[in-house]
Amino acid sequence: VNVLPVDVAWMNDAEVVVAVKVGAVGKRRIPQLNWRVNTLLSRVGAMIPNPATAKITVELLFRAVEIMLERQTTLAVAMTGPELLIEPELGDMGLRDFHQLEGAIDAGRRAAEAALPELSRSLDSAPAGPTTGERVLNLRFDPVCAMVINPRRARAQVTREGSTYYFCSENCRDLFERSSKVEM
Repeated sequence: VNVLPVDVAWMNDAEVVVAVKVGAVGKRRIPQLNWRVNTLLSRVGAMIPNPATAKITVELLFRAVEIMLERQTTLAVAMTGPELLIEPELGDMGLRDFHQLEGAIDAGRRAAEAALPELSRSLDSAPAGPTTGERVLNLRFDPVCAMVINPRRARAQVTREGSTYYFCSENCRDLFERSSKVEM
């Protein structure tokens, strides 16, 4: 259910998070039937199973899942923004294109190689973490969306009456601010 688990890397207090977008929302066209043919097949489908209509239904379902996964990935990037997001160019590959695995691997390799200079800059500018001693895991929950937040990576924070609240995004902070004003 977590297609781009950047928040998991945050929980482990990573200094630099590199995410690879592996979901494919192909640019494929969903097969469509001419309306006259569709009407005919619908009538025939009432008497016997209709493989053409079943194929279109399956294609629509897979496309809907691909769109949903793309939306979830886009939201994850917006909310948890890794230091580097690698997006292989997968063309028209979709969820069921296992036969194109070598092409997907090659696309991933090309995208990773193209991202190496940016990765090097991110690693050079990363804050130095503790070099000795035990690592302390310091996590909070965003009070609006309940996302786990590492305070070092919080996109926003608010201090009220001695308590500091951490947020995954400025949107969650703004919602918190608005709801706090209503309560006052």
